[in-house]
Amino acid sequence: MRLDTRFLGSRVARRIFWLFVLATLLPLAVSDWLSTSAIADLAHQLQSRSHAQSTRQTALQVFDRLLAAKATLGVVAAMPGHHADESALDAHTARAFVRVSRADASGGRPDPLVDAWARADHGTPGGPLPMLTEPRSQERFELRTLPVPRGAPRLLMGESAGGRLVAVGELRPDYVWSPLADAVVNSGWLVTDGRERVLAAQGDEGLIPADPAASRPTGASAATLPAGTVTTHRTRLFLGAEFGAGDWVFQQQKLAADVLWYGAPLNQWLALVAAATMLAAALLSLRQIQRTLVPLEALTAGTRRLAAGDSGARVAIAGSDEFAVLGASFNAMAVRIEDQFRALESLASIDRDVLSGTPIDVVAARVVAQLGAAHPRLAASIVWLDDEAPSALHRVSHAPADGSVGRSVLTLSVAQLDAFASSVDDRFGARASGLLHGIAPDAHAGDTWQALLPLRWNASTRAALILGAPGALDAATLKAIAELRDRLAVAFSASARVREMVWRASHDSLTGLANRHGLNEFVDALLGGADAARRAAILFVDLDNFKDANDSLGHEVGDQVLCEAAARLADCAPAGALLARQGGDEFVIVLPDADELAARTVAAGVVNRLGAPFAIGREMHGFGASVGVALAPAHGRARAELLRRADIAMYAAKSAGRGRFAVFDDALEAAAQRRLRLPGELRRAVENGELRAHYQPRVSALDGRVTSAEALVRWQHPERGLLMPDGFIELAEESDLIDAIGCFMLDDACSRMKAWQRRHPGLLRVSVNVSARQLLSGALPTQVRDTLARHGLDPAALELEVTESLLIDSGGDAREQLEELRRIGVSIALDDFGTGYSSMAMLRNLPIDVMKIDRAFVKDLHRESSALPITRAIATLAQAMGLHLVAEGVENETQASQLRGLGCHEFQGYLYSRPLAPAEFSRFCAAATASELAFSHG
Repeated sequence: MRLDTRFLGSRVARRIFWLFVLATLLPLAVSDWLSTSAIADLAHQLQSRSHAQSTRQTALQVFDRLLAAKATLGVVAAMPGHHADESALDAHTARAFVRVSRADASGGRPDPLVDAWARADHGTPGGPLPMLTEPRSQERFELRTLPVPRGAPRLLMGESAGGRLVAVGELRPDYVWSPLADAVVNSGWLVTDGRERVLAAQGDEGLIPADPAASRPTGASAATLPAGTVTTHRTRLFLGAEFGAGDWVFQQQKLAADVLWYGAPLNQWLALVAAATMLAAALLSLRQIQRTLVPLEALTAGTRRLAAGDSGARVAIAGSDEFAVLGASFNAMAVRIEDQFRALESLASIDRDVLSGTPIDVVAARVVAQLGAAHPRLAASIVWLDDEAPSALHRVSHAPADGSVGRSVLTLSVAQLDAFASSVDDRFGARASGLLHGIAPDAHAGDTWQALLPLRWNASTRAALILGAPGALDAATLKAIAELRDRLAVAFSASARVREMVWRASHDSLTGLANRHGLNEFVDALLGGADAARRAAILFVDLDNFKDANDSLGHEVGDQVLCEAAARLADCAPAGALLARQGGDEFVIVLPDADELAARTVAAGVVNRLGAPFAIGREMHGFGASVGVALAPAHGRARAELLRRADIAMYAAKSAGRGRFAVFDDALEAAAQRRLRLPGELRRAVENGELRAHYQPRVSALDGRVTSAEALVRWQHPERGLLMPDGFIELAEESDLIDAIGCFMLDDACSRMKAWQRRHPGLLRVSVNVSARQLLSGALPTQVRDTLARHGLDPAALELEVTESLLIDSGGDAREQLEELRRIGVSIALDDFGTGYSSMAMLRNLPIDVMKIDRAFVKDLHRESSALPITRAIATLAQAMGLHLVAEGVENETQASQLRGLGCHEFQGYLYSRPLAPAEFSRFCAAATASELAFSHG
């Protein structure tokens, strides 16, 4: 087909043509540049590797020739005879050597070759290098270099046996260096010995440096040199093992070649391809323009037919070029269309839109456009309330003047909203004017007749159809419009139900945030798009201490806290972030396109914001939050993996003290796996006897004697070694394992105490810690009596330690059990006094015999002035109540002296001993005299 370019005089044609050209030229230029650079770099890399391999192979070929010469010399040395000169050498020997001499065949006459051998050196700063020797013959071959005033040094090879020179030969240079001559094409070779003396130099001028030191590599990579430059490769030939000589350095310089394809440089080929591509793009663009504008010419002719009365075609085009001319022609066409057909088509289109889930604003726009097309003088608008913004009223309007459909959002007053929502029946003329004020579009301002037809569902007017015309509409037209209104009401109601179901399916009913389903959908869409490596951050937020407040204050108060927390999180989250409530007091913030710095910033803001007190009634309650951060793709590319790792990081933040955030790393993953395995391992440890009891001595404050001991549990883990209680006691207390551990510790302590009483009469009692579960079970008194009876131990030798919080929280039942134990002679010690809920009223009712001053007060006695008055008050209180006073955590003599002055009876701490295994404890008691403990009486 002939290409007609006359249409290029059109503005549309020129615009499309240059768009094609630019769209082709820019990517083509960039791709040509990238491909040329990439191929050139690849070619230079391959050349560099080839040159390096060539250098190594050539050096090995020289080495092979030296080995061959070595074998030849060994054969000559073993032959009978006294002397061999060049003429006497056979062809094989003469190929490698200029001359060969036997050191023992000179007959007393000086031999020049032997003399040269004595003056030659091994090419190293020191003597000959250690060599591999034959284990039987002890033969030794050496390679020496003899410099000469002019020319290359002479290469001498000698054979020794038993430390005596047997034969020596002078190597032929052309034999040794022939591999260099074979590889000299476009290359320059330089061979130096360990003293940097030039042994051989071959190649074109300009490729062999005169100074060997100047030829050392400069560090530039051969792969990055442009075409036409010289690349240098060096390899070292190790001769020490075979010949006792220093290393020879082979250096090859080679001229980099251009990248050719079919005999021509690659960039020329790419330029030709680019030119051909540009030509093809230009021809295709001209062809496409021709195919576009020819139909437009036909449509222009059709416009004239429509103006003549042919109403079978329609078009709507906007703009300022030829398309606009056609659009203006089409906008002036078709005066009459069958009203009934239009009405049926309008209703059917609404039904199709409802079934297909078309957005309601699209449905409204289609309806007002259809009304405007059916009644050219009618101005139609549809307005509806926005459920997400209660004061907003959406409006879609059709203007009769130009047939356009406009969209806008109105903000109504409370009175207007109430009046609109309460309208029930259709209003026409003057009855509609008051309600339409501020709602009807400007297109209705010149209308003499107006109408409002409400659309109602859920017992309220949620939308309305507004009409405006120069005069009143007839009854038939109003009936058709009323049917259309009813069908619109169904569409709006269905859309509202769908929105509500979708919202409920993906949002939390309490806080209004996304729920787990909505979160999963958002993260899957975020991570599963076209950019699989898209950056994102997942923040897992958990309220600290929420469960206690929810249980104590009630679930209604807990719901208030959760709603307030959600509002605070919304203040912290940047635009584009998703907030979700996983469940309970767990929230998730998803930050698209966020790096670690952005995630840390938001996490710090969340911790700070949720750390502020919450107003609950007339009181302020503090909760705080722990936040875990996981990053995509660094910490995972799948939703489940990222959420799990953010959860792991959150628990790490809680373990570190709460009220902070932590970013996931592999160490946290390993720790989480250990926590996951720990319950099963602990249960097996109880069953397999891996628990150990260690004992920390308590010494008398008067004379330093060991008077009692506290039993402390340890876990001898088969893989992780000896574990302290901090690593597993909390887990045991959350399960029934604490009962088994408590029984083990009580039994071991009673058994050890019975044995120690015979060996160490001064040891009065052993102390064992009691857990809350042991007291809550109600079986503690029976268990203690049975254990004491089984080991024949006096109850006065047993002390049970309980915390003040345990006594207060457990109520009267715990006190009754402890009172029962006291009646049979067991002592009760109050541990960690002063760190919990202590009050004077409660303290006097507690069944205790011993009070222990917590290490939190003891450790600051010599550093903080405020610690001494508090400790003195505790000591005074204990003395007034007649309690035995024990100080924990004594680590230096200053603390011991102060506590002794306050009237403490016993000391426990690292100043005297760490917790010891039973055997070590027994030895400690035997050796624990006043002088050995270096105990001071103040």
